[in-house]
Amino acid sequence: MKALIVVALLGGSAVSAQEAVRPIPDAISWATALANPVIGVVQAFRSEAPACHLGQLGIAGGIVVTAGLLGQHVIPSPRPCVGSPGCAGNGTPSLHAAISGVGSSRGIHSGLGITLSVSLMIGTAGGRVDAQRHNPKQAALGLLVGGLSELAGRTLLRCDR
Repeated sequence: MKALIVVALLGGSAVSAQEAVRPIPDAISWATALANPVIGVVQAFRSEAPACHLGQLGIAGGIVVTAGLLGQHVIPSPRPCVGSPGCAGNGTPSLHAAISGVGSSRGIHSGLGITLSVSLMIGTAGGRVDAQRHNPKQAALGLLVGGLSELAGRTLLRCDR
């Protein structure tokens, strides 16, 4: 069973013909995509070095947007909703899923725990698939880009010295 899920998630690039965007999961995925970055900003302001922690978030956000837009420009990967109103372009990686990774490591320090941060990331990726905005492979690559960007932000700018 686990092997089937992994194959479906990573290899599931088959796209259904022109699926309509589902508005409720679409709206929810916008909210969940912003939750971790907001938690990160709140935690940065509560820290002993707010400028440094905001810098980490800025680096992670810059990497996410740059890598995401570059990927969507270079990698041919049509979205499931192509052809329906409000949906165009390539979808690899899912920028919503990637953005949900920015600030995700701050959940540990917020008292909310890493479980909430990871759940928000997975929920965002799942919401994008459920909304017909992305296929599972596009969403999974977005999670990877977001997680690596968060790691890069914390690695490139050290605040705990």
